[in-house]
Amino acid sequence: MKILAYTTRSMGGFFGNNVITHFDFLREYSNDIDLLTSLKGTKDADHLIKLGFGNINLIKDYAELYHSKYAKWEDWMKIYDDLDVSRFKDYDLLVMVGNICSPTQGVTCASERHKGKFPMSTGTSWISSAMPTLLLLVLLKAHNTYGIPLHEEALDPDELSYMYFDKRITPDPENSFAYHGYDKPSHTLHGLDNYIWHFKNKNITNIEKEVDFVFGYTYKKNIRTSYIEDLEVFISTIQDKEIYKKELGNKKAENTILSREEYMKRIRVGRFTYILPSYYNEFFSGYRLIESLAYDCLPIIQKDCNISDVQKYFDFDFSRLILTELPTKEERIELLKELKSKVFDRELNLLIDVEIPVKEDDFDEW
Repeated sequence: MKILAYTTRSMGGFFGNNVITHFDFLREYSNDIDLLTSLKGTKDADHLIKLGFGNINLIKDYAELYHSKYAKWEDWMKIYDDLDVSRFKDYDLLVMVGNICSPTQGVTCASERHKGKFPMSTGTSWISSAMPTLLLLVLLKAHNTYGIPLHEEALDPDELSYMYFDKRITPDPENSFAYHGYDKPSHTLHGLDNYIWHFKNKNITNIEKEVDFVFGYTYKKNIRTSYIEDLEVFISTIQDKEIYKKELGNKKAENTILSREEYMKRIRVGRFTYILPSYYNEFFSGYRLIESLAYDCLPIIQKDCNISDVQKYFDFDFSRLILTELPTKEERIELLKELKSKVFDRELNLLIDVEIPVKEDDFDEW
């Protein structure tokens, strides 16, 4: 299977490991992938090879084309029309991890200015996101031109999904699939079965618990205040706990947040954790749910979380996890066993298997 992928996010740094996990399921279909990149070195390829991929072919010439040609153009539609994606005609799958997201510049899924208009609603010299926008358009044009299935993995609830791009270039809804770690019913987005695949294939064993409650979170001034008050009331009677937090936008505030890798180590030894509503309370964090269950850490859900869609997807009554105190040892074991079965023991619907037709000349690859 020939796969072309791109991510707007860094594969290194604080959130790098989270980005990389969203590529992991592709190893089910191919050990080699082509990766669009604007980096001069091979860092992205190195990260994926460490994950277990065999060969990563870095495609850098579109980024070079931006600097030599497109940066001087003033119309994204003309750039889209001019892009030559003929080399991808015979590809089987397009994968994008992390779309455009710039809250400080007002480019989010909540922006009426950009909905149905992006990127034509911005200038081509918009430095911070011009390059990612160009590479996203490469994937989008390959999809629209050759009908190659497009899989979009959104990492943040603020992201301006492909579905919000200019209506002239939005992907075919019958042949494109959006996964979102923050579930929102009105998006009609698929569950993160590819993320579940990652944890199922880690073969996690020998989990030993050391602490009753582990939770880390970020917050903004005057945002999430009532939710955090509920959290503080909930944990006030828990003696054995670890809390990690960071106030966004306030460099003077206490910052005890851990890297994702270190936080997962603490979730592994915790018996319980917590799920707050995201900054948009209509979203529910599928990430938190999947990660905690993978390490036998039962999530307690804050009462204002929107659980309507996730309940339907996993066929489980999540209101059973909206609690005012920690369950007993026996209750925890029972809830974990039942919920893990609903999440991890079901047949995963990665969509790739059923949506890509098998060609006779490709049969050996399948």
